[in-house]
Amino acid sequence: MAAAVGAMYAGIWYVPLGLAYGVDPLGFTSASCADQVRSEADALSDHAVLNTFLTCHIRQERLIALYLIAAGPIWALLTVAAHAVHPAILARRLNPVRDPDDGALRLARSGMTTGPDRAGRRVDILITRGTTGGARVFGAFGRYRMSVDSSLLVEQEDGHGLDIRSLSVLRHEEAHLRNRDVGLTYLTIASWWAFAVVLGVPLLVFLLAAGTVQVPNELAEYWRIVLGPIATVVPALIVLQAMRARVLRTREHYADVRAAQAGPAGDGLRAILTDMRSTDDRPTWWRRFRGYHPSPGSRLRVLGDPRPLAAISRGDLFIAGLTLGTGYLHLGVVGRLVTASAPFQAGPDVGLLLAAPIGAVVAAEVWNAVHAGSVRLRRAGTAATALASGILLGYSLPHLLFPGWSGFLLAPHPGLAMASAAALWAVCFAFLRWSALCARIWLEATQRRRAACAAGILCGAVVFGCAFTWWTGFTGTLANEGGLGPIAVGVALFTTATDSPALCAAAGCAAAFAVSASTWTTGTGTLARRPYMPMTAGIVLLAAFAAMTAALVMYSPSSSASLQRYTSVALIIIGLLTLLAIVVVSLGLGAWIGGRGRTGAALCAATVCAFTVAAPAPAVFVVGTATGCTVQNPSGSCWGSVWDTMREGYADPSAVTLVTIPLLAVFCSCALAGSLLRRAVDRLRPKHEPVASPSRRLRHRVGGAIAAASAVATALGAIFVPELSASAAPITEQRAELATQVAPETVSRDSACDAASTVLDASLETITIPGIPQDSRGSTLVALASSRDPVLAAMGGAVLDGAEVGSVRFFRSVNYYCDVVSKE
Repeated sequence: MAAAVGAMYAGIWYVPLGLAYGVDPLGFTSASCADQVRSEADALSDHAVLNTFLTCHIRQERLIALYLIAAGPIWALLTVAAHAVHPAILARRLNPVRDPDDGALRLARSGMTTGPDRAGRRVDILITRGTTGGARVFGAFGRYRMSVDSSLLVEQEDGHGLDIRSLSVLRHEEAHLRNRDVGLTYLTIASWWAFAVVLGVPLLVFLLAAGTVQVPNELAEYWRIVLGPIATVVPALIVLQAMRARVLRTREHYADVRAAQAGPAGDGLRAILTDMRSTDDRPTWWRRFRGYHPSPGSRLRVLGDPRPLAAISRGDLFIAGLTLGTGYLHLGVVGRLVTASAPFQAGPDVGLLLAAPIGAVVAAEVWNAVHAGSVRLRRAGTAATALASGILLGYSLPHLLFPGWSGFLLAPHPGLAMASAAALWAVCFAFLRWSALCARIWLEATQRRRAACAAGILCGAVVFGCAFTWWTGFTGTLANEGGLGPIAVGVALFTTATDSPALCAAAGCAAAFAVSASTWTTGTGTLARRPYMPMTAGIVLLAAFAAMTAALVMYSPSSSASLQRYTSVALIIIGLLTLLAIVVVSLGLGAWIGGRGRTGAALCAATVCAFTVAAPAPAVFVVGTATGCTVQNPSGSCWGSVWDTMREGYADPSAVTLVTIPLLAVFCSCALAGSLLRRAVDRLRPKHEPVASPSRRLRHRVGGAIAAASAVATALGAIFVPELSASAAPITEQRAELATQVAPETVSRDSACDAASTVLDASLETITIPGIPQDSRGSTLVALASSRDPVLAAMGGAVLDGAEVGSVRFFRSVNYYCDVVSKE
């Protein structure tokens, strides 16, 4: 993934050098769309002019998007080709003996525990005369070969099998097969060479031809044309080389650990490594950088204590974040070109699709560390810093079509950029702690650890993908509202929390998975003994809310003058009583479930309780009101409009979200306070062994897990179903009234273009200028329709005449046209 993202990102830096040669793959100098529509403007209707230009512009944007991603598929094809061809080339280069002696083959096979490997794939043995350098295993697509030097095939003195050192070498190579890392090894090598071919070869060609390029004297132009590709491709090659070397060195450690478990072969392997360490020179930095085999000393240390292999690597997290940040920077441009998305945002799909695999990788690393014996995640703060730093660095890299995080947020608004960075760190920290919590609980709860790990990795992909999607929306809103100063942080929090369902999806999936693990376990934890506790607490709150609503409606006055004052006071009383009940329940959940080492479980239980309350809350309010009305006036038609009221309420995508977010804030904060209170009380009480209380039967624990998942799924369904069914609204100004304000051929083209640029700034894709009200779109449409330019007049007139076109798409096309004609 890192190689694919690097290939697509680095490929764009060849565009300026191509422009110097007269090649314009992105259409920077092309005015074909503008020329086409200007030549036909007099003969076409306003709607035809708008449709013609939009069709041409959309086609051009999609061609640009295709160019931006073209290097990725090319890299993938070259990787597959190199992966398939490399084993055959290697087998030919080793020059094996054509007709090896049967005794040599018998000795080689005697060093292997079985003929086929564990997956049933047969391994062909090749005997060489010193070209292998010992033994090695290679292959691809399920066909593997092991080459063995004939000098390695030494029998024991008693003639029973191979010498112990020769046996240990073969067992080490066989361990690669059993670890199933042979295909990964040669796929890693093939991906690096494919990357070098895709970008390194064109770079060399351009450098050789650099003397023929007419480079301007300005340093900025020289950077873009010549130094840009060098400064992009060379670091990418270095990073990928370091990643390749780390992968290959790690596989050697895992093969050593597995081979050392094979009885006498382990002693032989340690003896060989000890001899190698005594004769090995001190490695240089270059050897450590590009070496594919770890030093003998490090291999011996890992054999003595393999636990560091499973430790979370900050370097790996940084590279994962760098890949995600760079991918979102580059593919976000593609998303904006294809979907005409919101300001500074590539649409939720791009962030989700890129962050999901990164989340799966990070979750797998955390689960592996917990499975290896690290009961709790240590130094999660530094791990979150590494991941967040990689994301911000990748998102801040220079790009020809987008300024990146440092350009649109850090440079103009440093304070808001710090808020964005803090939010990203909080997302990474919470995700790492949640992954460790789920891994610890699930691995203790079930014997089917492989299935639990697979489920944890899948859920981690969803949670991190949704959380990253929320952060991109939060950052984009900060950039759009930067003119408000520090208030923009609150505006961004409120906007993204209420308009975007990503935060609710991340919190719901994370809480449901953790609570399901806590109820599933056979231990003596609170949720294992009371698996329905969070849902029961939520149902009790809903019942109390319905009762209070019905009671206040029952005792409402009959006079209209008093009813208005009573309604205001009644709503305030309902709100305060409901808040008090939520605080009491969430504090109780935190104190009962939480405590030292159990705060995460308490927060997840409180989140499930919040989701239990959130989805039915609007319906409960309507039903409670109708019930109270019926008791007060039995002959009235109180239930006549209940269904229509609930249907209209749930049709709004933000209806349940507006309830869920405040509930999550109150529930989680109070549960945290309850857990901390429980921890303080536990410290004051004398320590004693807790009385073991058995967990419920399996059907109760399974029912608790299903109930928790169902509560979250119901709330998310109420949020996402209206969100998915809602269509993008076109420009909705009062067009008939605006059309009466049009004065044909009274506005110059420059004035009309300036008016359009105040709505969307084309240089930064789709920025809504802070302080400009939405009504400015209407005045801009009037200015366009009144323009002396026939194309602008036709486009503005078509929209005022009822043409259905999205606001972002329309104004971006207008700005593109203005940019083209302004160069004439």
